[in-house]
Amino acid sequence: MKAVPSGAAPATSAPRLVVDTDEMAKLAPFLAALVATAAALRYVLSQAPLPPASCDDVSVAWMVKGSLPDAMGGRGDVLGTVKSLKVCVSEYDRLHPTWTLIVYSSVYVALQAFAIPGPLILSILSGALWSYPKSQVLIAACATSGAGLCYGLSNALSLGTFAAKLAPEKYQAFVDKVQSGTSLYPYLMFLRLTPLLPNWLINLAAPVAGVPLVPFLIATAVGQFPANTLHWLTGSNLAMLEGGDDFMKRNKFNFAIMFCVQFLALLPTLFKSKLERVADSQFASSSSKKTE
Repeated sequence: MKAVPSGAAPATSAPRLVVDTDEMAKLAPFLAALVATAAALRYVLSQAPLPPASCDDVSVAWMVKGSLPDAMGGRGDVLGTVKSLKVCVSEYDRLHPTWTLIVYSSVYVALQAFAIPGPLILSILSGALWSYPKSQVLIAACATSGAGLCYGLSNALSLGTFAAKLAPEKYQAFVDKVQSGTSLYPYLMFLRLTPLLPNWLINLAAPVAGVPLVPFLIATAVGQFPANTLHWLTGSNLAMLEGGDDFMKRNKFNFAIMFCVQFLALLPTLFKSKLERVADSQFASSSSKKTE
């Protein structure tokens, strides 16, 4: 055994990871709910009629990876995933239309409830499969139901603390704004229309901030309508790309509409800083009225 020189500093052990037992206690029921939902979804899929050969390589995990960027282990290929899904689902829908709606809705709601990437692909896919009215009703129902379940999970399991750790500044700004007494419907719809706060943070933080369930659901359904329309147009035009050489001639009007909608959808992102200033000024005015 070697002696430590008198001038040398004693060896220090590697820093240990400190685990918050309270957070682990909150996480355990969430993981249990996730496992139970996955088991229920697996049961639904097992009861559905067997898919055609074009669906051999298609799965929920494969679709989720299509939504994730390369840095997170995904493929980062949303449109390519939609095209592959269309080949599979369109044939399945022709054979089993009722089961197509059941599987589509079940997967959409489950992913939305646990903030798992994938609903964007399903929203675009709806435009490649169904008419605009049917698609909008279906997406609104699935997206709102999934957001409501996420709200319920956060309220029951106190998941807002995880949102506070992942995005503390945005989380606190949202809570302060809601608790300042601002009008909930305009503010929540404003958030759904703009990129100021991610949807998962709104879903998790809403019950902590004191947002009632009914205004939350109504604002979600109405506020996501423009984005849902853009997703439908994207899927519809992807489907029409298979229409032949006269595609451009027959669909100039659709492209014009899609360009206008996409341009409008980009405006909130382009003017994000101005939107933040508007939100801050409204927050300041509502706070001053409350103190008076």
